[in-house]
Amino acid sequence: MPWLEQSAAESTLWAIILLPLAGAAVNGLAGRRLGRANVTFIAIAAMVGALLLTEFAAMPFEIEPYGVDPPAIDRWLNTLPKPFALVEVPVPDSLSVISQERRNTLFMLHSLAHFQPIVEGYSGIQPPGYKATFRQLVSFPDEASLRMLLRLGVKYAVEHVDLIPSTERAAIEARYERCAAWLTLVHTEGEGRVYQLHYPAQ
Repeated sequence: MPWLEQSAAESTLWAIILLPLAGAAVNGLAGRRLGRANVTFIAIAAMVGALLLTEFAAMPFEIEPYGVDPPAIDRWLNTLPKPFALVEVPVPDSLSVISQERRNTLFMLHSLAHFQPIVEGYSGIQPPGYKATFRQLVSFPDEASLRMLLRLGVKYAVEHVDLIPSTERAAIEARYERCAAWLTLVHTEGEGRVYQLHYPAQ
């Protein structure tokens, strides 16, 4: 039936319209003896309940398993001595909270390959300093972001080259070259690179 194929907004509207009627029916029954009017209320309440069950029923109830397959570079991190902290880059240069949280969620899923702490994360709550940290990571690698990460105790940076827009790759590669004294490439696999972070040798 076409009316079963409504959008979520339409379903919410139906709930807003029909639930007060069901509440009124229940309220009308409370403390009153059954009479002709109350029997009508019962019939209306039953009908409204049946309509709501039909509206929100999801049948057949299909379950699709959801698998997380972290990149090979993140699985390689699991072979390293633990514990260690890491950062995954790039982070999007966007003021959109949705874009930031999608990338953070992706990196959290990547961390299932090694279960080590990462700088990024998304839980709906942003601790003090989180936004400033995120904004500094947009320009990674540069001296400011590297100093910040080393102060936080971050040992490795995982670069996902496939997440870098093609128009920005040359500029980012140039930044890596300028910061070569702060970074040591320790592993490359697929579209991923792992760098160890350290202060420049004196």
